[in-house]
Amino acid sequence: MITQVNKKRVTKWNVLKFVLATITFYALLTINIFNVGEKITPTEKDYLRLETPEYTWGQTTGDLAIQQAMQEIQTDTQTHPSAGNETGDTTGNIQDQINFQKICNANTSLCDEITFDKQLTDKDRYLYLASVFKVVNFMDNNIITRQKAENTLADIEINKDMGERRGYATHTSVIVNLWTIADRSEFLQVISHELGHIFDLGIIVGSSSPKNTTYTEFEKPVFWSDDASLKYYAVSRDSETIRKATATKKDFCSGYGMSDPFEDFAECFNLYLHHNALFRQIAKADSALKQKYNFIAGFFDGKYMDANKGEITLVQTSLSRRPWDSTKIN
Repeated sequence: MITQVNKKRVTKWNVLKFVLATITFYALLTINIFNVGEKITPTEKDYLRLETPEYTWGQTTGDLAIQQAMQEIQTDTQTHPSAGNETGDTTGNIQDQINFQKICNANTSLCDEITFDKQLTDKDRYLYLASVFKVVNFMDNNIITRQKAENTLADIEINKDMGERRGYATHTSVIVNLWTIADRSEFLQVISHELGHIFDLGIIVGSSSPKNTTYTEFEKPVFWSDDASLKYYAVSRDSETIRKATATKKDFCSGYGMSDPFEDFAECFNLYLHHNALFRQIAKADSALKQKYNFIAGFFDGKYMDANKGEITLVQTSLSRRPWDSTKIN
């Protein structure tokens, strides 16, 4: 039988153990040993002062297959093989199946997250898969955060639904509708734009309370107070629905990017990845775009996929000129 004195000793010991456990937990939490959240602070480095070369791809079987696919896309003069085609030619091609598998073998978990319209040919599937992997591999090989696109993406659906908009994205999922996409080069731009939403909403997220009420998703607070994207949004906007009174078209990467902070981010993300020389040129002449360029560049230490230096001529007559849609520049 436990005496009254022993009961008091046990109670005091239990309280002491609880206090010690609490102190230990928060000490470990402070050094982030549990990895419950990642405080992400964009660098203040000015990447416009640096001349960073295009990203150099590796020599793995998967990387070589992706590079081969990109060359096929660039030399392919055929219009989009799926738009307006109700039946679809799904005749198998052994080499395309092999190329598809080479890319898939490099990352089977990501490959398993991608679903294709059943009417797409083996060549379609191979080239679309290569485009997705090109962007995701670049992001994951160069991003400075622990969170990767591969681990964030839960589903990518590539279909050809008539009448649907070209792309949708949440913080974990992407849908691309091929019906109104002109060709495979445009598909690469569209998937990059949608993955920009994944990067913005699913990767560079905060973890500290309270929720921010200035920038919301359809008036619902979803962003933690330390979400790094809030700094980007604040460059040109007072809130989700209100642009700064001083913001003009030249402060955005495209006309479409003016619609809301999320499209602003995705449009500049695509411009940074595939039209880097053009982005640099207009950012040097605009303080808002300079901040946006450096914000995105900071997460990749200035690395990008395609410079496309010839596109600088598009703004030679006016540095304030902007495309309506960054995915249609080509």
